[in-house]
Amino acid sequence: MGKLDNEIVIITGGTGAIGSNFAKAMTMAGAKVVILGRGNTKPVAEVVSSLSQDIPGKDCIFGYQCDVSDETQMEETLQKIHIIELEQSQH
Repeated sequence: MGKLDNEIVIITGGTGAIGSNFAKAMTMAGAKVVILGRGNTKPVAEVVSSLSQDIPGKDCIFGYQCDVSDETQMEETLQKIHIIELEQSQH
């Protein structure tokens, strides 16, 4: 059991080197990680796919293309994250 079991960590700017390394560290500590990024540097799906290959438990990392300065995008993304929380609480 990791220190962050049953926790959800949201990482904004997660497509860059710092964000993706932080995401990897958080999953190794047991957290479910949600990466948010605009996809300007790398597509979010590409980062999630790459990290999923290195991380045990394929259901622990999620990614959404989202500009956090756009309120509508954030509301939609937070609803998706809430679904992850609901699914997690049922296990």
